[in-house]
Amino acid sequence: MLIQDLRHALRGLARRPGFTAVAVITLALGIGATTAIFSVVQAVLLRPLEYDAADRIVKIVGWDTAERRSGNLSPADFLDFQRDPSTFDRMGANGFVGLATIGGGAGEPERVGAVQVTEGFFETLRVRPQLGRLFLPDDDRPGAARVVVLSDGLWRRRFGADPAIVGRPVTFNALPATVDGILPPDFRHIEINPDRPAEVFSTFRFDPANANRGGHFIRGIGRLKDGATLDQSRAEMDTIAARLQQQHPVSNLNQGVRIDPLLDSMVAGTRPVVLLLAGAVVVVLLFACANVASLLLARGTGRLRELTLRAAIGADRSRLIRQMLTESAALGLLGAAGGLGVTLVATRAVAVLAAAGIPRADQVGIDTTVLAFAVVASLLTSVIFGILPALHLSRQDLNHSLKEGGRQQGAAVGRGAREMLIIAEVAMSMVLLVGAGLLIRSLQRLEDVDPGFNADRVVTMEVSLAMARYEEGQQMPFYQQLEERVRRLASVRSVGAANMLPLSSNYDSRGIQIEDDPKPDGQGRSPQWRSVTPGYFAAMSIPLIAGRNFDAHDTDDRQRVVIVSESMARSYWPSAQSVADVVGKRITYNSGIPEDQQQVVGGAGSRVVIGVVGDVKHLALDEAEVPMFYTPNTQQPSFHTMMLVVRADVPPASLTGQARAELRQMDSQVPLSQVSTMATTMSTTVAQPRMRATLVGLFAGLAMILAAIGVYGVVSCLVGQRTQEIGVRRALGAKAADVVAMLVREAMRPVAIGIVLGIAGAFAISRSLTAMLFEVTATDVTSYVGACGVLATAALAASIVPARRALKVDPMNAVRGH
Repeated sequence: MLIQDLRHALRGLARRPGFTAVAVITLALGIGATTAIFSVVQAVLLRPLEYDAADRIVKIVGWDTAERRSGNLSPADFLDFQRDPSTFDRMGANGFVGLATIGGGAGEPERVGAVQVTEGFFETLRVRPQLGRLFLPDDDRPGAARVVVLSDGLWRRRFGADPAIVGRPVTFNALPATVDGILPPDFRHIEINPDRPAEVFSTFRFDPANANRGGHFIRGIGRLKDGATLDQSRAEMDTIAARLQQQHPVSNLNQGVRIDPLLDSMVAGTRPVVLLLAGAVVVVLLFACANVASLLLARGTGRLRELTLRAAIGADRSRLIRQMLTESAALGLLGAAGGLGVTLVATRAVAVLAAAGIPRADQVGIDTTVLAFAVVASLLTSVIFGILPALHLSRQDLNHSLKEGGRQQGAAVGRGAREMLIIAEVAMSMVLLVGAGLLIRSLQRLEDVDPGFNADRVVTMEVSLAMARYEEGQQMPFYQQLEERVRRLASVRSVGAANMLPLSSNYDSRGIQIEDDPKPDGQGRSPQWRSVTPGYFAAMSIPLIAGRNFDAHDTDDRQRVVIVSESMARSYWPSAQSVADVVGKRITYNSGIPEDQQQVVGGAGSRVVIGVVGDVKHLALDEAEVPMFYTPNTQQPSFHTMMLVVRADVPPASLTGQARAELRQMDSQVPLSQVSTMATTMSTTVAQPRMRATLVGLFAGLAMILAAIGVYGVVSCLVGQRTQEIGVRRALGAKAADVVAMLVREAMRPVAIGIVLGIAGAFAISRSLTAMLFEVTATDVTSYVGACGVLATAALAASIVPARRALKVDPMNAVRGH
């Protein structure tokens, strides 16, 4: 009997191609969008990590107990954490994804993403190599031979998937190294960096007897023992951290530890965004259901005679409901088929939009789970949009309908239900539009932030000198000569270099003392620190507020100097009447790092302030002004990598080619990498806010369109049902404008109610967006007024179009009932 019902339903849908097309397209949009976002939810939040028993792996990071924010661990602290706890089977650590030069195989040496790890890193993840072996304890000791592990992609791309590469020598940063093993193809590094995937791994080779405790630049992972709980591990690690604070009050002041499940740590900042998108797309799906339900109700007014005849020949109410639900299921399956096509396109678009703002976005796609979700979604939506019309129509007085020909009663069928659907659609549209408005205004405010520098026509590129080929005294002359060569290029305005660029996600702080206001040990300040060349401030257009810039005379054998940011000058010397009074003051490094390591980390000692420059947004555009000080790299020649900054009037591609040619003339083995523009960096910084605003805005717009379609359907139905009334009114002298106004007024009544309810709902729900907003409150009046105006205008336009059709009604024919 089900097959018979389905065959009858498909024939009925085929006889009404217009109705069927509108319903299927509406459902395809709703189901397709929902399935696409589900693929994101599944890839980011639901899919387990690829590692064995991944739910037992935790992330171990530093925790600033004073500022309540997470950070990195120092090597010495990690070794203590690794040695003492009883709740962990294994621990490992890794640094950030940097760049290294790999040589060997085909072609010139290549700059690739590189990560340093401890020997326990892969063991903690239970990763097994596809070839060779991974790191052993002897590989991670001071003085050990240099070994590397390659990713599957790098092995195939550079070494032609040659299995004999294992055990053979390669060059790693121009130093000899041996390939220990090849990682499996499905290995994904836990530190996600879309712009710089990790392709080569090496060991830290920390010395446990002399590990750095003042520098925090690594992050740990651990595997819990069977039976050990997360709370137990947290309590144990907190105890160890407290003991370290007592033993090392200078370097470990306010230094705690934070333990989180590995997956949670990877997606913590993204979870609210993904859930927001999921909520928005569910609203869109409900709108699609509401519109199809409204179409079925409207169609049902013309089917009362058919239903009456079926009842007359013995069909009971349950049989009629089943027939109508079968038709709904057929529509749902057709909508699901179309929705898969929408999903294919939408999934790719979402993956591209999310790539820079959502971790694991590269795993978004269509698999069996997503396909199963699409089928289940189609069946559920079939019930949702089909049950109301089926129940409503089956309750009608069918005998009375047969006597009246289905005309009078049909005019009343479903009107109240359709108005309720419109109210719900408009209310939810209002919530989405307000949310989209808040996110868009927040994005606009963020993009209007002054970063402290001028990104226009600034090209950046990394130059890295291999330690094996350039000794410490040779590096500075090389950088100076390269800067001079680039400066002489046509159309180049200014050139500089720095060890780290603004908005690069890299940071480095240094403990200092203000000589005029010394603090007890462990209570010094820790501003951000950068090493720059004299031309850096001009190349970045960072204004000099007071004092002088670095120059060629600030060499290592002269007075050590420093330039501070305006916020550092104001906060660290509060008694100064102006920032100019800070010039001449002195600061002293007090980093808690052994004397034999201080030159490497920034040249500790007394320095005199020679200038004050403007503040720069370093980590993010929405951050507050961060105190920062700069030292001249002429007094600190130990860095092997510098970021060249060039301001020029030529296109970036042309400038890069010229700079690369100059570099080849100096040394063809030195690579030029990480070529970008500061404008691109600025754009990348707001990638996640832009992605949020774009996707929520698209869903809000789709919801508004669906709501407008619903209003259009209601007014069209009103015109069709009230043809006689309209004819009588026109015959009695009613003006055309009055008739249109009457219909529009009736259509806009549920719209107005929906807008009011939507405002209340938006006010309640938008508070959950507070953490995603920048300089915009959840009660921003402009966003609410704009949403009201857009929605009301769309609804008004949707109601006027069908209402104008009433003007074509011939009064005499309408009165006769034709």
